[in-house]
Amino acid sequence: MGDDARLALTKVRIGRSMGSLYVFDDRIEITTDDGDRTIPITEVERVANRRNWRGSRLLLALKGGQVVQVRRLGPNATTVAHRTILAVARAAH
Repeated sequence: MGDDARLALTKVRIGRSMGSLYVFDDRIEITTDDGDRTIPITEVERVANRRNWRGSRLLLALKGGQVVQVRRLGPNATTVAHRTILAVARAAH
């Protein structure tokens, strides 16, 4: 990671694994116990957040129909993450 991340979400649950999510200007990097993954920001089609009584979650819909779900976020962190990823994705498209 040579450049600075615009957003860093640590100690979150990505899918079913604990990990971290980092958003850069051109990519999203996911690190979990299962391994690392890099997603080009141009692969992100939709960003959504869902809130209920159990907490908040962030959903990233990727090209090809895959959905990345990030849980264990507070309501404020979910809102900030949603806005940041939208701004980066809009600038890239």
